[in-house]
Amino acid sequence: MKHLLASWGKVKGGLKGRSVNLFLDYDGTLTRIVRNPAEAKLSPKRQKLLREMTRLPGLKIAVISGRSLRNLRKLVPIPGLIYAGNHGLEFKLGRGTAIYPEVLSWKPLLRKLARKLERPLRPFKGIWVENKGVTLSIHYRCLLSRRIETARKILMAILRSRQDFSKLIVRKGKKVWEIQPPVPWDKGHMVIWLLAQAEELAVTPSFSIYIGDDRTDEDAFKVLKQKGLGIKVTRHPSKASVAAYYLRSPHEVFIFLKRVKDLRERKARNP
Repeated sequence: MKHLLASWGKVKGGLKGRSVNLFLDYDGTLTRIVRNPAEAKLSPKRQKLLREMTRLPGLKIAVISGRSLRNLRKLVPIPGLIYAGNHGLEFKLGRGTAIYPEVLSWKPLLRKLARKLERPLRPFKGIWVENKGVTLSIHYRCLLSRRIETARKILMAILRSRQDFSKLIVRKGKKVWEIQPPVPWDKGHMVIWLLAQAEELAVTPSFSIYIGDDRTDEDAFKVLKQKGLGIKVTRHPSKASVAAYYLRSPHEVFIFLKRVKDLRERKARNP
């Protein structure tokens, strides 16, 4: 991966004369990773920048996160944004909200699993289960590192204990295990769907960018590998990723977003 800010001249050339579809992860991308996810909040200055960007012509912004749609909208309350929560399983586009229909039948089982996990995981201080409706997140950011593997084994044993539990999918994120229904949908599929909607309304050629920091974002990087730009937020650019470029931190993400904003403003002034 190449450092995006160091390669800005080349990237800027690809953006000229095109509308921009910008897809953004939340935790680790717009905000830094914190021990308590409830404390990962955007500063007023960063909210202001995003609000100004949504008003620019030729620029569409979607925030795609593992957080629930309700939580995501609360954290980024900006009119004009497109929201996709639970890795794209639920989303808000314009005035309407929708949910991937196949996951609805899995909600009772996820509730049952959340209750089943309560007692076995109670002795593990620093771990908690978040029921996000159509997915579960088992957060262990505050768990002692020496206890992580024991907790993981307990989780996997419970999932294997029942045939219906064993059908659920476990995905590892940054200090979190994501439990999802076995449906063919992820952040990459969400990006494909949103691009299809954008192309129907497009009057000029578009360029698509996805910025994310976690393993679940790799699905979106794959989608844009040949027809857009994947940007990984990481301090370890030597690690394998489908993304072509990297940024080191949310601070650098907002430097990049400011540059995109400046480009769109110049375009609006000089069409």
